[in-house]
Amino acid sequence: MAHQVYVKIDDPESAGPVIAKIDKEIPEEFPYAVTTKDQRAFMSAAVADLRETVDFSRWILLITLGVILVSVANTVSMATRDRVQEFGVVRALGFRRIQVLGLVLTESVVLSLVGGVFGILAAVLLLNLQGYYYGVLGVNLLIHVSTPVAVSALVVSLGVGILGGLLPAIGASRLKIVNSLRNVD
Repeated sequence: MAHQVYVKIDDPESAGPVIAKIDKEIPEEFPYAVTTKDQRAFMSAAVADLRETVDFSRWILLITLGVILVSVANTVSMATRDRVQEFGVVRALGFRRIQVLGLVLTESVVLSLVGGVFGILAAVLLLNLQGYYYGVLGVNLLIHVSTPVAVSALVVSLGVGILGGLLPAIGASRLKIVNSLRNVD
């Protein structure tokens, strides 16, 4: 287990000799590896580690968004296939193709926005009320959901709803009335 010890010196110019003395004397006293850095090197390492974590998090976010997009598209597609006859009836009553497309797309967007709102509420409850921190080399960052992050999440939910529902909506709008009423694709 790594332990960190901080040594504060009054004169920054003496950091080099103090580091050299620590590197020389501590290994003789203890059988542990010793790494000494001045504050700038320490903070640079912390920022570099934080940058790597953020970059890795972006990849996880993109993969998660892809999985959610496929899940929404699959759900809307299955719901659309289950209601082929209903779309035939709606078309027989005089609805145009664009209106059927709008119905399916609206359903997809509403479902995605409701899921987004529940996700934001869960994140706020989990992160903002619990006080989670992320620590890297002694630098602790508070993780919380801010208003801009919540708004961005809603915009992403809207985009996922549109993209996930677009193909099933186009398919539903292209159904022929007679085939729909017979439940034949």
